[in-house]
Amino acid sequence: MIGNDIIDLQFALSESIVLQQRRLDKICTLAEQRYIRQAENSWQTFWLIWTRKEACYKAFQRDNYIHSICPHQIENQFDSSGMLSESISFRGKQFFAQTAIDGSKIHSICSSSEERLKEIHVLDDLQEVLYLFDFRKDTNGMPFLQTKNNHRRIPISKSSHGAFTTYALFKADIANLDATALIYA
Repeated sequence: MIGNDIIDLQFALSESIVLQQRRLDKICTLAEQRYIRQAENSWQTFWLIWTRKEACYKAFQRDNYIHSICPHQIENQFDSSGMLSESISFRGKQFFAQTAIDGSKIHSICSSSEERLKEIHVLDDLQEVLYLFDFRKDTNGMPFLQTKNNHRRIPISKSSHGAFTTYALFKADIANLDATALIYA
């Protein structure tokens, strides 16, 4: 299971209602709300929590298709010192997330295991793999890469917000493919 989410911080400035209590109650657990309120930058911390929830939802949805996101049910976990841990839970399943923040964006990736989380490869552009694959979606709208000879599907997570689009996939899914065999098979 793989998921990713990106937030364009400049674009997100227009989302001024994110810290309104009613919205926080719909999206965040009480522990997450405390964490947001105690943060130096509450607005950015809200988006950090949101990207982790969205990435987790996408990872879960890959194997357990559900029609709508339930952000309040996705719970970020905290360590004993009150800091955000890599662990997230959703509907009785544990997931693991990592987040990168720079001045322009917040990007989170998520997987169902710590080992697989380390194997995620992020692309900002599919051009480097499109000579091997076609980008498609299944009947539930789940994105995947299809080999040119239609013999293999590779799960991929796509996220877009503002000026950014990212794709996340497992390195092993593309590392051992022989391009010549795929194109001419």
